[in-house]
Amino acid sequence: MKLKILMFVLILSCSSFAAVENYNDVDSLWINLNIDSNIELTKNSESASLEHITTELTLVPMNDVRQTVENLNIISEPEAQIEEGTSILYKWNNINNNYKFGLDGTIKTSNLIYPIPNSKFPMLSIDSSLRQYLEPTDNIDVNDDILTKASSLAQGKDNLFEVTFVIADWVNTNIKYDLNTLTATAVQKSSWVLENREGVCDEITSLFISMLRSIGIPARFVSGMVYTNLNYDFGNHGWAEVYFDEYGWVPFDVTFGQYGWIDPSHVKLSDSVDSATYSAKYKWKSYGLSIEPKDLKLKSSVTSVGSKIQSPYNIEVSMIEDQVGPGSYVPIRISVENPLNHYASTSISIIKAPQLIDKNVKQVLLKPKSRSDVFWLIKVPENLDPDYLYTADISIKDSFGQIKSTSLDYSASYDKISRKEAEDTISSYTKISERTYSEFISLKCQSDKKYYYIYEKASITCNVKNKTNRNLNNINLCLVDNCKTVNVDMGNNVDVIFDLDLSNFTTQTIVADVEIEKNHVNDFISLKVYKKPVLVIDNVNYNEIVSYNENFELSFHLSSQTPINDVIIKVNGNSYSSINTLSGTQKVLLPLKGEYVLGKPLKLEIDYQDENGRKYKNDEEYNISVINLPWYAKIISFFKIVFN
Repeated sequence: MKLKILMFVLILSCSSFAAVENYNDVDSLWINLNIDSNIELTKNSESASLEHITTELTLVPMNDVRQTVENLNIISEPEAQIEEGTSILYKWNNINNNYKFGLDGTIKTSNLIYPIPNSKFPMLSIDSSLRQYLEPTDNIDVNDDILTKASSLAQGKDNLFEVTFVIADWVNTNIKYDLNTLTATAVQKSSWVLENREGVCDEITSLFISMLRSIGIPARFVSGMVYTNLNYDFGNHGWAEVYFDEYGWVPFDVTFGQYGWIDPSHVKLSDSVDSATYSAKYKWKSYGLSIEPKDLKLKSSVTSVGSKIQSPYNIEVSMIEDQVGPGSYVPIRISVENPLNHYASTSISIIKAPQLIDKNVKQVLLKPKSRSDVFWLIKVPENLDPDYLYTADISIKDSFGQIKSTSLDYSASYDKISRKEAEDTISSYTKISERTYSEFISLKCQSDKKYYYIYEKASITCNVKNKTNRNLNNINLCLVDNCKTVNVDMGNNVDVIFDLDLSNFTTQTIVADVEIEKNHVNDFISLKVYKKPVLVIDNVNYNEIVSYNENFELSFHLSSQTPINDVIIKVNGNSYSSINTLSGTQKVLLPLKGEYVLGKPLKLEIDYQDENGRKYKNDEEYNISVINLPWYAKIISFFKIVFN
């Protein structure tokens, strides 16, 4: 009798997809998981014999801090001998035409922000059990280029989360997700991915792990499933886990831009030292038999959704300039405040804006109890109707679905901002924003009003908080050219109020600066300051030629960025209409007659007041030709011409 021993290895590869955010704002999911496959057996001889067929399934859901296996049923048909552990081993000894195997279960996943401690970099002491996660493997290889790039990104940083974040974000930004022929047929090495700057989730994750391992950070590959935009269903996926001292393993999904946090649709099925570790392995010993393993099929579906959660972060969006001319490049500033006592990160997406110059998603590194700023550049249209005031809505969203909005006004009458001016502004603000974090002190300033007129004074309140366990004295706090000395007891905070004269105000953003023991902390304060209410008359419609006795209408829109009161509308000196309070846009319709504009232009006057009672006037003129004059009107018109 002739015996054969054969092995078949099946690799689980990731699909072509991107993340969706259906479940980012819920605290938990209950997910049904089904894995199944089969092995077909064909007799080639009447004397065929089988000693055994074994299948090892390594894709088995496991319990960890964010994932609980609530039930798990192991499936085999005909019934197999089962050995359970980190993998499931199925063994059959009898000849059968078909062997079915798999599992079915329910997994609860939690929306967990990992409380990552302040781990130092480089890691000076690593347990021997973690050594395998520092070594290069077949696909997660390390060469000089990988080491050089990782080292340059980590240079000057002493916090492990910050180093890991920077490397993850570099890979996310610089490696294109591309399911081409090479990456579809086999997993490519990390060195290939870095050289070619493309890959799918396996390759992207492998390069990230290679870069971490090259500078002494333990990292491993995770295989699993995740909810995607491919038919809005679950698909195969790979991500990484990074080891942090005094905590343990923390997920980083570089493909999705989720660092130190993954959305609850992620189902972890295995972890390994290399991305090409098998998902199912087959062995058999037989004579006169053809044995053909079939594809491994994975299916997941959400069976129950937990409660909605609020984003743990406070986000704000503001325009550094909010009144710009045609073709302007305009900086947007997004501030993210982290109230947590540990490092974290979030994605910020621009979901509504004029033309974006950069991609619409950026990742933000959040230090404990601190604020981080991120900037975008947008461009407004070149060709603007001079009679219109345009308003664009700007909306942003964080990882948990929190949305904040602001607006931008642009008009042909406003000054144009060049791209260089806008980029220089972002550069200067970025340098200031780098000084918004200190382990000693925090600074948060806000104005008492949303906008001001140039004749007013702005009251700015700056809150100085002592984050140490000792008293801090002689803190120097400056706003513009006004400085004050502050003392703050340990664990307390103090409000300091500045009155800012706006009569010579030339910028929309000012910087507050705190200095303590040669350490500086800054905060931005964005002010909207108007010389006068910006009243715009547009959408003006009227007949340019009317008969003397003809009734016609003058219609137009009145709009103002700020509320105005006691609006009196006059035509040729006569009051025609009034509005108690105007906020936003209102349509005005005035009934007129041809005789009112005989021999003179139609003069429209708008008298109004701001909220403080200051009076203003706008006026415009429109030429209208009057025809079909009766004999007496011709005489009146003649004398008007002579005496004018």
